[in-house]
Amino acid sequence: MPRNLTKSYKKECFKFLDNLRASGECNMFGACTYLVDDFNLDKKDAVSCLQEWMNTKREEQLQENFELAN
Repeated sequence: MPRNLTKSYKKECFKFLDNLRASGECNMFGACTYLVDDFNLDKKDAVSCLQEWMNTKREEQLQENFELAN
């Protein structure tokens, strides 16, 4: 059953995903399984959370590239 994830819960998930990415343990496209297992999310919520995290990372990278270019 999908649920609305609170801001603080998403923050925990995002921190976990940052650490997972830094560890190199898995390809981040496979990180949904970790969210399901470690945070007891259903697959729909895990995919949603991962997509939001990836969008945040993309925006951070675009901002960094913009700042480097100027």
